[in-house]
Amino acid sequence: MQRIAIIGGGITGITSAYALVKRGFNVTVFEKHRYAAMETSFANGGQLSASNAEVWNHCLRSSKACAGC
Repeated sequence: MQRIAIIGGGITGITSAYALVKRGFNVTVFEKHRYAAMETSFANGGQLSASNAEVWNHCLRSSKACAGC
């Protein structure tokens, strides 16, 4: 059985580990904090959203509220 090490226990690391374990891999997650998701993933900075790829600070040209863009 292949062994895989994942560095970082944020949303991406934990989700990747979960998917790899379900596929039969032996996975070890290395995290410097006591619990998972205690840095960027702790707040909204760790959001994964496949349906919202546009950056949030992007000015929409069609918006009347953004007339100065």
